[in-house]
Amino acid sequence: MKEIKYPEMLKKKAVEAIKELIETGKEEKIYNVLLAMRMREIRYRLRKTEQEVAKMLGMKKYAWHNIESARVNIYAIHIYKFCKVFNVDVSEMFYSNYFELQKLVDPDKFNELVNYIRKKGVKI
Repeated sequence: MKEIKYPEMLKKKAVEAIKELIETGKEEKIYNVLLAMRMREIRYRLRKTEQEVAKMLGMKKYAWHNIESARVNIYAIHIYKFCKVFNVDVSEMFYSNYFELQKLVDPDKFNELVNYIRKKGVKI
């Protein structure tokens, strides 16, 4: 079976996306981005494609892609179904500290991002 790894490119994009949300005054959307990142990371860890996840959740591939890309709001029902289908504890979906965030962003930019978030006074 081909190993599916969480792409470094996505980690770099995450840093820029979070900074852009802070700069544009849309801090509340950071949580949507972080949830989407977590879902994608879990999908990669479980070696599932977007198509497989969509089918397992009873939705179209584009609908799942939009959720995982944080293009649409992620609702409790999405989290519930995802966790139920993949036997993931709901608590695993939420970040409790910066260490959790570190797994999903570019390691070279992590400290810069944390300092930026703190400087802007944003709580995550």
